[in-house]
Amino acid sequence: MNKTNLDQIDNKFKESLSNKSISVPYELSIVTIPREQVKDVRREYREKNLAWTRPMMVNP
Repeated sequence: MNKTNLDQIDNKFKESLSNKSISVPYELSIVTIPREQVKDVRREYREKNLAWTRPMMVNP
């Protein structure tokens, strides 16, 4: 995953939302979290009501 791929995903996501007349704030990012910090990051996301997904391959 790199910035170019993320931009492509973001553009397709925006297009899809627009086609469905959905307007919501969101952010896509590439984040590398050290293994020993994963639990702390998940807790922080839950406390802030942010979405957390497992890593996923995009067009592997």
